[in-house]
Amino acid sequence: VKLEDWYEPLIEKASHNVGVLLCQMENVRYEERLKEKFYVCVHIVFWVYAVTNLLLGLFYFQESFVIMLQKTILPIAPIILYYITIVHDRQEEVEQRSKLEIALRDAWTTVKGRHTVAMSKLENIQTILLAYRCEVNTVPDWFYKMHRNILEDIAYQSTKDRLVELNVIK
Repeated sequence: VKLEDWYEPLIEKASHNVGVLLCQMENVRYEERLKEKFYVCVHIVFWVYAVTNLLLGLFYFQESFVIMLQKTILPIAPIILYYITIVHDRQEEVEQRSKLEIALRDAWTTVKGRHTVAMSKLENIQTILLAYRCEVNTVPDWFYKMHRNILEDIAYQSTKDRLVELNVIK
């Protein structure tokens, strides 16, 4: 069973505010899973390419270090800069996401205790979520499409588990 309109249809069995929180939580986790896969992929591709390029350069241009630099390092300079940017942005993103995770965890604790959460708290989470989304890198569309189905399966199960935890469904 795949998600319809992004969210698990069983969410309708919870109250409106709890449903909003569940959607926010899954939205953040879905995006984080996707980005983590992307960053791992970027690391692997970068290091394989960089090491291969360097080894080929050392092998073919043994006589001159300057020629090796010109033929191997300079052509991959844009890739190196992109990689450094991705690593730096990822570190900032993790710091920004921690605010969001704290707000979500706090709201979830409230829901587990009272089975409800204030709309003002949900609006605050949405504001933090919007700021987070505006400031972070996005994953290329082709990568998203490659991983969408498996992430939707995980999202479905994760949301269902939360609904079971709240005794909304069995």
